[in-house]
Amino acid sequence: MLGDIPEHNWSDKEFQSLKKYAGCYGLVTYHSFGDGVYEPYYNRNKDHPGWVSGDGKTVFVESRTIDKEKKCVLSWGFWLPASSLTLIPYNILIMNIFVEYPWQMQEVDGPSDYLFIRDGIPEYEHIKRIMTAPYEKLVEAHNAAMSILK
Repeated sequence: MLGDIPEHNWSDKEFQSLKKYAGCYGLVTYHSFGDGVYEPYYNRNKDHPGWVSGDGKTVFVESRTIDKEKKCVLSWGFWLPASSLTLIPYNILIMNIFVEYPWQMQEVDGPSDYLFIRDGIPEYEHIKRIMTAPYEKLVEAHNAAMSILK
């Protein structure tokens, strides 16, 4: 879970909305260095995983939030200090918000794109239910699902 978002991420007026990611779920993952291609190592150094910064002080975290005005799921990747994150146990329901949905789609006749997982799409309602549920309820649901699958 993300703690406070460092000010350098949102100090520019255009990026003020990034503050809203504080308290959201995040996934420490490999950083994409363009076109969805992930480097397993930082600068090809096999002793340095691709999800840790060069100086080892920050990790790359992919996060999602619900935009209540636009009624869509927003995604953003942050380099955050590991100390600003709260590690939670694996939860099958929470991991559903990190699957590879087509989060943004290219417009057919233009250079712009639009947010794809939005109100009216079944996946939006599913993800919204997960993201707005109390964490304790998600733990309970995960435990119930795992007990049935045993």
